[in-house]
Amino acid sequence: MCERARASHDRFSKRRLGEGKEDMAELPAAGVKRLLTKNGGELRTSTPAVQLVVEAAEEYIARLAQEASAIAQKERRKTIMDGDIRKAREIVG
Repeated sequence: MCERARASHDRFSKRRLGEGKEDMAELPAAGVKRLLTKNGGELRTSTPAVQLVVEAAEEYIARLAQEASAIAQKERRKTIMDGDIRKAREIVG
C-alpha cells in the first residue's frame, strides 16, 4: 500500500473508532463510492480509494468556494451566486 493510501486508511480507521473527529469528512463516503462505481466501469472500489476521492473532492470544493467568495466580495455581495461558481470553475478548473 502506498504511503498516501496508508495515511488515508489510518485516518479512516480512527474515524470508525470515533477518534480524530476534527478530520471527519463532510462528504458522505457512500455517495462518493456510488459515483465511483457508476463512472468507473462498475469496478469495485477500496475504502482507502474512496477516502482519497472524498479528500480530493472536499479540497476542490474548498478552492471553488474560496474563489467564488472572492468574486462575490469583489462585486460587494454577501451571497455566492451561480455565476460566481461558473467563473470560479473556469479559474480553478
